[in-house]
Amino acid sequence: PELDSAGVEEVLRTVAEMPRSYGSPDEYAKWLVARRPFGNKDLLQRFALRNLRASAVNGWVLKSDAALAANSEISTIESENGRHRIVELWPALGRIKCPTLLIRGIGSGVLGPEVASRMVDQVLPAGRLVTVRDAGHAVMMDNPTAFHASVIRFLQEL
Repeated sequence: PELDSAGVEEVLRTVAEMPRSYGSPDEYAKWLVARRPFGNKDLLQRFALRNLRASAVNGWVLKSDAALAANSEISTIESENGRHRIVELWPALGRIKCPTLLIRGIGSGVLGPEVASRMVDQVLPAGRLVTVRDAGHAVMMDNPTAFHASVIRFLQEL
């Protein structure tokens, strides 16, 4: 419901400015590793391979559409006091009655700790927050071991 504007703008800028073609999946993987300080190199290598398609003209091209950065819903939201807000999501979260796990990477530039805490402490009736070290916003890519352990622990406690 609330995202840190600086992080959102950085993600949108990165997606908009990233090269659309690469000489090889390894070249794309190196590009990813250089921009994802917490990224698990093996996962980023697999991610690169699966998110490119061979092109007879341009070598290897991204499967994703660059227009996502410019045309996504979040890109149309005005920043207010350093946050992108979708206020109707707060009451929607409150309607989730089942146990809910929110996993936040400690280095996330998108989901701040105060918003994550508010989500589980004040809004989600059965919410639980786990903050994972050595991870940014994409916890499952940055620290897959801790992500997996958090999900398994949550499920076992249900």
